[in-house]
Amino acid sequence: MTEQDAWGVAPTVATALAALGWTREDAIGQGGLQPARRGTNLVMVRPPSPAWAGPALAGVLEGAAERGGRTIVLAAPALVPVLGALVARLAAAAGLRHETALGPARAARRLRADEVDVLVCSPATALTLQARSALAPDRAAALVLAWPDGWDADEALTLLLNDLARDAQRLVFTAVPSQAEALVERYARRAAILGEAALSVEAELPTSVRSVATPWATRAASIAALLEVTDPDTTVVWTADTADHATLDAALGGALPLVHRTQGAIAQVICYDLPDPATYAAFGPAAAVTLLVPPGTEQYVGRLAPMRRPVVMPSLGTALLERDAARRAEVLNAIEGLPLDAAFYALAPLFERHEPQQVAAACYALWRQALVPAAAPRREAAPVQSATPVGGGSAMAKLWVGAGKKDDATPGDLVAVLVKEAGLDRTLIGRIELRDTFSLVEVPASEADRLAAALTGLTIRRRRLVARVDRGIPARSGPGRGAPRRG
Repeated sequence: MTEQDAWGVAPTVATALAALGWTREDAIGQGGLQPARRGTNLVMVRPPSPAWAGPALAGVLEGAAERGGRTIVLAAPALVPVLGALVARLAAAAGLRHETALGPARAARRLRADEVDVLVCSPATALTLQARSALAPDRAAALVLAWPDGWDADEALTLLLNDLARDAQRLVFTAVPSQAEALVERYARRAAILGEAALSVEAELPTSVRSVATPWATRAASIAALLEVTDPDTTVVWTADTADHATLDAALGGALPLVHRTQGAIAQVICYDLPDPATYAAFGPAAAVTLLVPPGTEQYVGRLAPMRRPVVMPSLGTALLERDAARRAEVLNAIEGLPLDAAFYALAPLFERHEPQQVAAACYALWRQALVPAAAPRREAAPVQSATPVGGGSAMAKLWVGAGKKDDATPGDLVAVLVKEAGLDRTLIGRIELRDTFSLVEVPASEADRLAAALTGLTIRRRRLVARVDRGIPARSGPGRGAPRRG
């Protein structure tokens, strides 16, 4: 038996994982490789970095290659490109066709042509693809949710999960151990929970910790800029896998040693990926640790290292200097080009009691404050099933929409298409009456005609919609379909 055969997956998949720096023991143990390959529902407690997802994703894709069916991987928009790069590598090893969708257009074309086995996208993109009848969740063999802890995507996930086949595999990554059981109940019934426990209160943690906010795509460049700011004597860059070592070497000129998944003490370390609690504690209390904090990882970093110092990068300081220089130029233009006699006359009494610098600073502050637009009054959210008008008493109209209970339409479907496709603020949606063959939806009267036109031609539950403003005038409709009711 070869080393690759001992992994229990195709040799090409085992080779891909080994190239990422995973050992067989780590991938099968803490990585969840074999349970994921067998189709087991899993909730994996892992730090919110794609590198930690490699073995479990490889197992899901290997299982999908064996059993057939499409795999859908959902992530926050900022994470989609980075996670998509990892999935693309593993999908190629498993012999699967892959698409990372940053928008719906190309993905819709490829899905309709049946050219995609693995789709990586955000929940909003998936919902748009579903509304366009390009994505068929009921035909998916597996659904992966990549760190949904802080998502504002309940509506999209509810619609997708409602259409997902009952026996489809579900794999959920989370960075919050305390939420694991809730995620099992919500997204992955009867799932096994695998992964690290929270930090022990007795653990001796690093006492010198800094953080650097950075986009996912520019982490290597952020480390290069960090070295210019801090100029450390000796330091290493820690990664959870080796996928981006070539990128780091190119960005840093090979100046720093790169280590991955070490469990030993390190004097100074920059964490390219976010470490798990065990690795973080193993750095030792004397370690000087710098954590890169991409979007969506702030809560995890706050739990891992509540006492940390942010590092201000040169790009931020440069932006502030350029902004202030532009403002000084505006003041200089006013001095050179505007008549100021009346202003001197109005301010002269102040110069007798205050320093001119203070008067100028106060005028500058008032000027900048006047340029900031006033905040719009906050609108109270109205429940979808409310019978009272919303939007502060504004006039409401009813839309007749040609989809109802017999089409398996739900209020959530109607809300989703109004918000996502027609661009209506969900707080402006009033009562929804779901009938057998049609629905009535309360919307602001000023928006009713536009919304009716926007909804017509769209699809809910594979039924193409016809929408009209209900003005109490009966209209002809197709056989078996309802019509706008009389007033």
